Amino acid sequence: DKEFDWAKRLCESMTDAERGRNELLGYYHWRRDAKNGIPLADSLLKSDKYATAAMWKKGELLEWSKKYAEAISVYRQASDEPSNFWRIAGCHEKMGKIDLAIKQLREIESFFKDHQASAALRVAQVYSRAKLKDQCVAAFRRVLVKYPESPESSTAHDELERMGITRIRGGVGEGKPD
Repeated sequence: DKEFDWAKRLCESMTDAERGRNELLGYYHWRRDAKNGIPLADSLLKSDKYATAAMWKKGELLEWSKKYAEAISVYRQASDEPSNFWRIAGCHEKMGKIDLAIKQLREIESFFKDHQASAALRVAQVYSRAKLKDQCVAAFRRVLVKYPESPESSTAHDELERMGITRIRGGVGEGKPD
């Protein structure tokens, strides 16, 4: 299309050719154009200046193309913890590998203090989407008990109520789970 041709010509005409390729990759990424974006990302992985961004964009292009195993491999190489771990968990879930998704989320919860409650809540949400009600309820209750002062605790409470669970334990004073 005309917009594509124009963007490509503009980026290729930049005096800093490497920057032009990076800008073009940004355009392909914005359009979710894996066919053109992935090879360009691969060429930028050799760049001192743009390799990190190219790695991330390649991972997302693969993920959006439903090439989850390849995306996981790229995300593992990306040095943007824990953002890449969140994406790996999402890819595992999309592949139906619920246990691996949960394992990745538990690692986030264990090693990234600022993300603990979010990771615990996401565990419950993964179980919910997988239609594993018992594990889902237990995970939501775990959020209530372990992170009682967090916004995620409020979300967990609301979700349990929405599920029709009326005996909701947890919150301040309930103590810590095992």
